[in-house]
Amino acid sequence: MSQISRRKFVSGAVVGAASLGLSPLSEARTVSSTNTNTTLKVALGSCLRSSSSAPVLSSVVAQDPDVFIWLGDNIYGDTTNMTNLRRKYQVLGRNPRFQELWNQCPNLAIWDDHDYGRNNAGSEYPKKQESKEIFLDFWQVSPNDERRSRPGIYGSKIFENDGGSLQVILLDGRTFRSPKKWNPNGTMLGEQQWSWLEEQLKQPSTNKLICSGIQVIADEHGYEGWYEYPHERDRLFKLIDQLQVPGVVFASGDQHWSEITRLDGKLSYPAFDFTCSSLDQSWALPRNSLRVGRATGRPNFGMITFDWGTEPGINFQIFDALGGLLEDYRVEAWVLS
Repeated sequence: MSQISRRKFVSGAVVGAASLGLSPLSEARTVSSTNTNTTLKVALGSCLRSSSSAPVLSSVVAQDPDVFIWLGDNIYGDTTNMTNLRRKYQVLGRNPRFQELWNQCPNLAIWDDHDYGRNNAGSEYPKKQESKEIFLDFWQVSPNDERRSRPGIYGSKIFENDGGSLQVILLDGRTFRSPKKWNPNGTMLGEQQWSWLEEQLKQPSTNKLICSGIQVIADEHGYEGWYEYPHERDRLFKLIDQLQVPGVVFASGDQHWSEITRLDGKLSYPAFDFTCSSLDQSWALPRNSLRVGRATGRPNFGMITFDWGTEPGINFQIFDALGGLLEDYRVEAWVLS
């Protein structure tokens, strides 16, 4: 368990609450895990429809992660009524299981369409600024954090221990996204976020975990994904490749199934996208010819263990809602170099 100091989540003041003592995203965190001082356990999940119950969160807590990343659709807002949006966040914040997870380890979050405010929405959503402020308030982002003074919710944080360091890069794929898909002049991230991302990729770290609300690699399911903006996806891969950034992996949500997707030939090493969804919903598994390992369309959460010890590598794990291990897929560190 991380030795980072924390305070309890104040359930009665979910939006605009007093600070929980969480440092700004730009600060590095030293993590001392009870597992070893050379491993880092990152739990992940997305698409939580029943915010008032969410029994899966107790299973997450039982795995004792060092950090939990919410990958979007963390609530189902789907509204332009900001009073209703706040109320839905309050339901999650008052959930004792959410509070237990919040008080156990750092929680980081991005949004996807439903907590952004409208299904499949991008820059055309009329309440994006108001929704952003509610998002930042709920996730206890400091008033001095740079995200308060710029468009979007993108940010990054570094976790480190005696073995190595992980930079978590949290992308915003909604605020700037062009409404028209398959548009050669359209954008996923917007130029300001692209410039920011380039600077983040230049920061030193053993590994980088790039988090996206929608899948980065998979392109056969017919739902939303980076494949609908092919020039933007190519730009992402080219940027990583040109900067010669080792140890990058992707994490995504949205699709109501969990899977590991591998793509060769875009980077100097294989690209892996670990999709973790849904925390409490089921879906039929679609075709994915790039899938590796076992996938599931039942409620679940994911775990990535970064091992920087004598035999370094990364383990992608999928757990069912009761905490049963469904998949444990290992990638040796040298593969990502």
